[in-house]
Amino acid sequence: MTYFDLWDIARNPNTLPETLAVLSTNESWMVRWRVASNPSTPIETLKILATDADGRVRMLVWGNRNTTEEILMMVKAKNYQVRKPLLQLAQ
Repeated sequence: MTYFDLWDIARNPNTLPETLAVLSTNESWMVRWRVASNPSTPIETLKILATDADGRVRMLVWGNRNTTEEILMMVKAKNYQVRKPLLQLAQ
């Protein structure tokens, strides 16, 4: 299966939640990005993606219609954690 196949599966709103959960841990940020933007991605999977190392993935979690206030706080915390060392260097 190619990355293109995985991208199509990850963005398909009819993909099973269990499959989206597996794809949320894929090594490719582009696959995780598509899972994060999928309107069918369940809350538990969005929680995992909210702390993704890639900011592009977290940005799409922020915009997902299933994202709860708790998940938004997780994204904010991760964004701060990533930026904190840079802020300290700037002082």
